[in-house]
Amino acid sequence: MLLTPLVRWYQDLNKIYITIEVSDAKDVKVAILEKTVLFTCTKENEENYQVAIHLLHPINTEVSSYNTTSRSTRIFLEKLDSDWWESLLEDCKNQPWLKVDFMNWRDEDDIEDLEPEQEPIRSSRYTPKGDWKKHIDDNYAKGSSLCPMAAMMGMDQ
Repeated sequence: MLLTPLVRWYQDLNKIYITIEVSDAKDVKVAILEKTVLFTCTKENEENYQVAIHLLHPINTEVSSYNTTSRSTRIFLEKLDSDWWESLLEDCKNQPWLKVDFMNWRDEDDIEDLEPEQEPIRSSRYTPKGDWKKHIDDNYAKGSSLCPMAAMMGMDQ
């Protein structure tokens, strides 16, 4: 008997991310075609899983890939056009085996709100460049009892 695995998906501007959740799968086979993704596997208890995902738009099969772990198979599909898909499936019907991955989901509005990654603020007060002993001496001279390094170096007496 063939079973249909749980499939989760999300997207960004250039890629579609699909997770097929079958733990302890063996004999995993994934075929990434222009408008279809085919998945089959067998579990150790001899249950067979299969799903065919007929995509809404064509994808770039040459750079699309997948990775299988002990818990799931992740599929990374490169979009041909940098557009937002309104659905993963060609027929747009609600399928009981297909769920949106809301933990990772972003839509068009979210991308505009993202700020570029900022450098972490590095204060020389907390990360001295150079001699730690000088840093400890300076803090000890100021009467700092919050310097654990001073105690370790025997300077707190």
